[in-house]
Amino acid sequence: MGLAMVAFWALVIWAVYAIVSGTSRHHVTHHHRDNPGAILDGRLARGEIDPDEYRRLRDLLATHRDGDSVDSR
Repeated sequence: MGLAMVAFWALVIWAVYAIVSGTSRHHVTHHHRDNPGAILDGRLARGEIDPDEYRRLRDLLATHRDGDSVDSR
């Protein structure tokens, strides 16, 4: 009886962990895949890049977007 209770609670804890980790991972991956500007904003906010690097990369993204629109005409 005691072993069944331990197994039950282990299953409940594992299920909660799987749901929480799966949900948060999917949200982050989906968000980043759709918006390169959001990735750049996040990197600046986390301190991974400095403001100068942020501006350089933002300008590079803008140039790349403008170039794509010119090529597609």
